Parts: sequence; structure tokens; C-alpha cells
Amino acid sequence: MKNADIRWKFLTEINLDSEIDAFAEYLKSEKNRSGNTLKAYLSDLFQLRDFLLKEKDSDIDFSAVSYEDLSLFVGHRYDCGDDRMTLRRKIAAIKSFYSFLVRNDYIEKNPAKLLPFPKKKYQLPKFLKLKQSKAFVEIEDTDHKSLRDRAIFELFFSTGARVSEIVSIKIRNIDIDNKQIKVTGKGSYERFVFLTDDASIFLKKYLSIRKDLSDDSPLFVNLKGGKLTERGIFHIIKKRSEECGLGSYVTPHVFRHTFATEILNNGADIKTVQDLLGHKSITATQIYTHTTKRRLKDIYSKFHPHAEESKD
Repeated sequence: MKNADIRWKFLTEINLDSEIDAFAEYLKSEKNRSGNTLKAYLSDLFQLRDFLLKEKDSDIDFSAVSYEDLSLFVGHRYDCGDDRMTLRRKIAAIKSFYSFLVRNDYIEKNPAKLLPFPKKKYQLPKFLKLKQSKAFVEIEDTDHKSLRDRAIFELFFSTGARVSEIVSIKIRNIDIDNKQIKVTGKGSYERFVFLTDDASIFLKKYLSIRKDLSDDSPLFVNLKGGKLTERGIFHIIKKRSEECGLGSYVTPHVFRHTFATEILNNGADIKTVQDLLGHKSITATQIYTHTTKRRLKDIYSKFHPHAEESKD
């Protein structure tokens, strides 16, 4: 079977949304994309569609998708383990798709126009300092929302869990007495994460005001009683970050970086950190050793008696 026939067979076997269908025809007839590129781009858009369906819990209207929605999707794929090149391709597919929608008057504005590609230059992970993390969680727990938000923040700092793992926790996964929670990570891999005293206290407080709980109830719910989504947590963190004067600096993944950096700084070995974070490969964990090495170098420069002399 020729490549063109393979591409067309791939297209006709899938029930595409109208916008993606038109985009696929455009790639096939006008851009003459290879079969592999076409298949990859469509797969990327299906992932975006499925993510938005899950997050918005309604039919997809691509004209209503925001830059923030797309950024959250990219962050989600990063959490799922996509490497830099895979993320670049997904972003390229999204940018191409939305440019097509604008040119053909499906939508007026392009939410993907400013969506950045992953930088080629190696970057150390961002994390919060101890004073910043303490200030972040210290909110008055006076009502359902504030209790929930405090419990979410404490859980992030206590466990280093991914945001996708946090929103998937059900009541049956929680063992408050033993201060542990079973989470399901990438590839349906299950592991236990552990609770600090503060995390345990605020989870108990939050659960005490929840009504009609069952084993299958989600741990965190929105104000309407539905399951809290990754997008919902993103908004909660963004609002709190602005209240603390941190702008858009803090994301769910910054909590994870903070957790890993702090326990490494306090003497944990790299293999233990790998297990706690749920990394399949220790290579993914080793990025945090660069952060702690930089901190050690700063301490060395500050306190070694001859360090200042070497700067002259």
C-alpha cells in the first residue's frame, strides 16, 4: 500500500471533530505532510481534545480554548514524561492547528500564538525557599474553600506528588492513621506517599466538613461538589501565588521541585528521592542534584575562609 493510501486509510478510520478533520485534509492536500508527521500531529490534537474534555467536563469548543488551557496541557504532558523533542512537536502541532483555524475563519484569535517552545538550554528546576513555602500555606481555614485549599497546598509540599496524582486520589486511598496515601502515577504505577503532621491535620479538618463521603468519592471537590480538575488546582495555586507576591512563578510542578530539593538538602539519598517521586528512571531525579550542588557551592563561597581571597 502506498504512503498516500496509508494516510487516507488512517484518516477515514477515525471519527474526527470537524475542525480537526478540516485541518487533517489541509495537511494532506496542501502541505503534503508525510504519513508519520500527519499521524503524529493528529495524535497530538486528539490528546489535547481528550485533555480538554476531561478538564472542562463538556463538549469542546476550540474557539473558547485559552492560552492558559494550552499551557496547562503542555504542563500535563511534561508531568506524563514527554521529553523536550516530543513537547516541541506537540506545540508545533497545536500552533499549526490554531493558525489554520484563524486563516479559515473558524476562530478570531490564536491562543497558541505565544505558546513557547521548550528551551534548548538546560535549566535548573524552580523551587520555593522554606520561608516562601511556609507563607504560601498559611491561609485562614475559615470555610470549606480555605480548608480545601490549605489541605491541597500541604499535600503538595508533604508528598511531592504530581498534580494528576493529586486530583485522582479517592477516599479509599487515604490512610490517615498511618499518615500515608496511595497514588497512581504514570503507567498506572502505584506507590505510597507520606503525610507530614500538618498535612495530616488539615486533611482531617477538610474531610470532617465533607458530606456524603464514600470510598469512591474524590478527595478534592470544587464548590459545586464535582471532582476538582487539574485546571481547577492550577487556578487555585495561581491565585494564591499572586496573593503572596510571587506572580505566576508558582505552578504545581514547583511544589514537586521544592519537595525534592528540600529532602535532598536534608540528607536523603538520590534513590530514595526517585522512589518518593515515582520516577521510573533515576536520570529524571538527578536533575535535582544539580540544584543542591549549586546551593552547596554558595554555602562554600560564603563560609570557606579562603573563598573570598580566590575571588580577588
